[in-house]
Amino acid sequence: MTQDITIRHGAGCEPELVRLAALDSQPPLLGPVLVAEAGGAARAAVSLDDDRAIADPFHASAPLVELLRLHAASLRPAPRPRRRLGLRIGRSARPEPAR
Repeated sequence: MTQDITIRHGAGCEPELVRLAALDSQPPLLGPVLVAEAGGAARAAVSLDDDRAIADPFHASAPLVELLRLHAASLRPAPRPRRRLGLRIGRSARPEPAR
């Protein structure tokens, strides 16, 4: 039997997530999180700040954590290309030819 999975935004301080962290023997997550719910209960959560995860050890939650991490990665802005530091030699920077 399959269950529907709901992914939602949440906060690490939610009582349900604090209980989930205790069940996983982990400290609670801080700040904004993504939560995977199945069967009407939170089964896993991933911090959007540091990518730390908590999960229900009594359910198959590894795929949920992977799903949450993929979703979290899609929410992060794409890295900006690094600008090169250095001098650009343009027309005005070239010396005038001797006459």
